This record gives sequence, structure tokens and C-alpha cells, in this order.
Amino acid sequence: MPLGGYGLLAALTACSDSGAAQDDGGAPDADPRLDVAAVELRPPPPGPLGCRAVDVLFMIDNSPSMRPKQERLAAAFPTFVDAMFDRLPRNTDLHVGITTSSFTTMATMEGHADCRTSATPEYIMSRYQTPGMLNNNENGGQGRLFRHEGMVFFTANTSGDREALKRWFTAAAPAVGERSSSVECSSAGVAYVTDPANAGVNQGFIRDLGAVMVIVALTDEPDKSPEGARRYHDLFVRAKEQCGGDRCIVTAGILPPCAMGANEPLYQFLNAFGRPPTIGDIEGTSMDYTRVVGDALARTVSELCSNIPAPP
Repeated sequence: MPLGGYGLLAALTACSDSGAAQDDGGAPDADPRLDVAAVELRPPPPGPLGCRAVDVLFMIDNSPSMRPKQERLAAAFPTFVDAMFDRLPRNTDLHVGITTSSFTTMATMEGHADCRTSATPEYIMSRYQTPGMLNNNENGGQGRLFRHEGMVFFTANTSGDREALKRWFTAAAPAVGERSSSVECSSAGVAYVTDPANAGVNQGFIRDLGAVMVIVALTDEPDKSPEGARRYHDLFVRAKEQCGGDRCIVTAGILPPCAMGANEPLYQFLNAFGRPPTIGDIEGTSMDYTRVVGDALARTVSELCSNIPAPP
């Protein structure tokens, strides 16, 4: 659904401290900025259970100041790979990909304090170009997967070599860089991976039936995604319809503490899929990062893998 200027402006206004969010009928929500209703996870339908695949999507902020955080994520990643290979059933197929928080190649100037941006809604709107509006060809931008060493995602199998996956991601994560838009649109970066306009790049990454989806967000600034967490949730979950939607999705985030509140857009989005995300502090050490992207997350993925409908 293309966005007009009015729609973007209305969404941004609804997320401001002074605006009251409107639902589809125009009535204010109980909380001015919380726009995602609680999701009740349905039990799986009768029949065989067990995943055959896991798709892991990292949304990595590529704005200035992110390089040290990208390097800490890269250092933590091998622990996550080992945990996934050890906990998941043998012969589970893995896809690992990266997208970014950037939706423009235009110059940006924006500051923030206590998770409140200094940019006006009009300015953010001018720096938010969805792939259906135009393709700016930025590697990893607008919901496209980040191409590294000729691959937009890495394929591995738990019965095979884990070291190649470690090498690819530990090089790819910092290669995302920190020279892109300071108007970070983290939720949008995840959601637009599923957009038909990105199908040419992202084709084959997300599997539906029989596949667990893992979303991990890494950012050190508040999310300026202007369309609202409900919209981004709905965009993403449609790609997992056959599997059971929310039931097949796990989320995690390494975020600044001020972005961990119930009113924060990215925190809302990560909580929108029916189970609480695994959350950590962006200013932590590599060891702290492994508490998010490590055995605990792998254990959650493994348990979910055992409880989703198996493909035919």
C-alpha cells in the first residue's frame, strides 16, 4: 500500500509526545503512542510438528557511531552459531541475512535526547523513501538484504560446516558500515524485507511453512519508522501465513535503554508477535551481547522449532 504525504505525517504526529494515536476508526488509543494490540498465540493445528528450516534476519543500524557495536555483534555471533547447530535437529536448513535501518541516500542531520528525535515529522518524511516509491540502490537499504561477498544471505545446514557461516557474518556485520542515514527506520527495515518491490533481491530468503523466523535488531538510537508498529507487524507476518504467522516468529533486540519502553516504536514492534523479545543493552560488551544472541535465543528457537507445523 503506497504512502502519501498525509499518511506519513499523520503517523509521525501520532508518535510524538503531544499527539494522540488514532486507530483505524479515528478514536484515540488508551495509550497515546502504543498502537499494537496484544497477540494471542494460537496452538498449532493437529498434525506432525517440527521445523525443517530457520531464517535469521539481522537489522543492523548503519548510521554514524555504529562501528563498535557492529564489531561486538560480530564477536558474539560465533557463540550463537554454535548454540544453534548444537540445539537444532540435524539437517535443519539455515538462512542468515542482514538488512539496515536506512531508507534514504540523501544527506541527513538529526539529533536526539532521551529517545526523542530533534527532527520534525516533515523532515523524517522527506528522508523516508520506501522501495515502492523508488529504488535508491543502496546495498541493504529500504529493506533489501545486504550483499556481502556476492551473497545476500548465507545458507548453512546443522549437519554441515558451521565455520563458513561464522566467517561470513563476522565480516559482513561491520561491512554494513556507519555512513548512512541518521534517520534510523529500524522497524521499517525489517518489515520491508517482505515487500514485493524487494523480491528481486530478497527472493528465497524467507521460507514459510516449516520454518522458524528469527528477527534481531541492533541499533543505538530511537526508531523513527513512521508508519507504526501495527503496520510493520502486519507487513512482516503475511510472509509467515502458512506457518501460522506470529506463532513462528521470535524476536530479539540490542538497544539503548531509553528505547526499551512500552511506548518506543522498535520495542513495540519486537513485542508485537505474541512472545516477549530477548533484549540487551547496546552499550554492553561482546559477552553481554552473547546473552541476547547466544544460547538463550538458540534455546527459544529450538523449542519453537519443535512446536510448529511440519511441512508435507
